[in-house]
Amino acid sequence: MYNKVHTKFIQEPLLDVLIDGANACRSIPKGIESYPLGEYYLQSLFLKMTGAQEQKMKCICWEMATNNYRYRYEYQRGSYGECSNYKDKSKVYSDIVKNIKEKDERFDPRHILDFDISKDVSNEAKLIKANKIIVDQNNKKFAQGKPQLTEQQKEKIKKNVFDHPLSVDDKLSMYAFAEVKHIAKGSNLYLWDEKGYTFFNEHWEDVLNKKNFKLTEANFFSETMRNHYEEIVYRHRNRCAHNLTSYQQDVPPFEVLSDPKYSYCNYFFRYSILILIDEIFSLLFKKYIELMCPYEFGL
Repeated sequence: MYNKVHTKFIQEPLLDVLIDGANACRSIPKGIESYPLGEYYLQSLFLKMTGAQEQKMKCICWEMATNNYRYRYEYQRGSYGECSNYKDKSKVYSDIVKNIKEKDERFDPRHILDFDISKDVSNEAKLIKANKIIVDQNNKKFAQGKPQLTEQQKEKIKKNVFDHPLSVDDKLSMYAFAEVKHIAKGSNLYLWDEKGYTFFNEHWEDVLNKKNFKLTEANFFSETMRNHYEEIVYRHRNRCAHNLTSYQQDVPPFEVLSDPKYSYCNYFFRYSILILIDEIFSLLFKKYIELMCPYEFGL
């Protein structure tokens, strides 16, 4: 019974929390009178997502400890904390990869990235990719003193992108961005932080770059992405969870606020990073369950 309860919870997308949050605030007026509510709402949604993810990590460990007594001994003696910082999350990631490889020695974590996404999100991601190619080519032509792309050339680029499936690497890098953009657009989430949303829309690839996802046996993020997680997500998680702003009114200090990198510390980047991590662990856990209970998957 507990196995099925845990499995269902682990496989529920964290994205659903964001969707529920966006839907729940639709009845709130979109006028300026609702703006004071914005930070409270965005923060509450963020904490709900971080809390759910931390509990998922623990449930994954409990599932593995139920099925592997040697791992149970190691888990009881180990220190996994609250599974909130990257170090704790990477421990759980490494453990589940090791448990999978005990059943399938040929398993490569990178193979899980070939996952299915909805048609709407796929089209959104392809449009983003096509527009990026167009902008890059126009910038290159401008630097060379050549004329910009014609509308016919732009349409040809878009058609070429839409006629081919997204690469495995592109899926993960664009998945969270396209989902968060699609959910927030037109909702109060966007209105309450329009500046942050616009920055996220223009600079998403600085953080959600496919080069930042390094799925090895020990880590799922590159060193750059680990720093992004600690700065953008983890520090704010602690600030909110422990209500630091109630007595530390000078946090963050002016030198941090004036740093251009601080613009990345907005809720849309935070939601995206959390959703990416959730997708990686959900895909890994799905593979783990397939190997542990092959009869349930017809294997």
